[in-house]
Amino acid sequence: MFLNNILYMKKTIFFLIQIVISFNLLNAQVVSFDIDKYQLKHYKTIKKALKTPDNVYALSISSHTDKKLFKHNINNDSIKLKLHLENISKFKNLYSLTIDDLGIINFPDISECEYLEEVCVSRLNNLNWNSFFSEIEKNKNIKYIRITGCDNVEITKKIGNIKELKSLTISYSNYLVIDSNIGNLKKLEYVTFNKNNLQYLPEEIGKIENLREIRFFDNPNLDLSQTFKILSKCKNLNLINLSAGGIEELPENIGTIQNLEQLYIGNNKLKTLPMSLCDLPKLEAIILDGQNNTMENLPIDFEERIQLIKLENGNFIKK
Repeated sequence: MFLNNILYMKKTIFFLIQIVISFNLLNAQVVSFDIDKYQLKHYKTIKKALKTPDNVYALSISSHTDKKLFKHNINNDSIKLKLHLENISKFKNLYSLTIDDLGIINFPDISECEYLEEVCVSRLNNLNWNSFFSEIEKNKNIKYIRITGCDNVEITKKIGNIKELKSLTISYSNYLVIDSNIGNLKKLEYVTFNKNNLQYLPEEIGKIENLREIRFFDNPNLDLSQTFKILSKCKNLNLINLSAGGIEELPENIGTIQNLEQLYIGNNKLKTLPMSLCDLPKLEAIILDGQNNTMENLPIDFEERIQLIKLENGNFIKK
């Protein structure tokens, strides 16, 4: 019972709890939550935090761009950083892990962090993605993965073994490879592939039966016809975001995504909408926010057939 209470507490407060390590490590600051006394504790070093590791639920490790911090020998600092990364597994109750802007190649061991649910990485341009997904795969409770601003991201075949994954976000990568094993993620509900220069989706995404929302913000080269053909197989999909993609025309086969409720197509180059949208019985909103869409030639009786009301800003909402 006590353990359950701890887990509940950590889920409600983890966003307040951080461990921040500057690149030179001498300015390290640690913040953890004391469950027994219901107060935040502050530590100056990881070493001190390790005296009460069970009270640490969120860990954020980041370098700093301030050149003043680079006062010490970089090689020596890198060795210290490696030792600190090796200590991550000692925080047994860790719920959230963030690693930002470090020159690491191999992802640290997190296999002993059995309550870890969220992993966020950003600006890790040297990261070996097979190493990353191999470590993630060892943890059976990972539900949220966020990858931002990393070059050449590769979702390896090991993605298919992260059975509890609920949300996957990969944004601002200049190149993204997606392995077909993504189709094995039966619990995946939310997918975001923003600004990744995507051209095609793997057909196996159509096998993700619980997929509810998918976002493709700013992917101007995405083959929409192929994308809609695949997404039409996702029977629980209710939201698609195609904003800022330079889209001039939506393919008619968007009308095959039968459970679609919300369609975000703002900041594109659309002048009209396909009549097949009228065939979507659950469609509640078409969001056209932005300056680039100029709806000059909507189909005759479109607004009547689709059972939506056009607002002043151009958006359509359910009557």
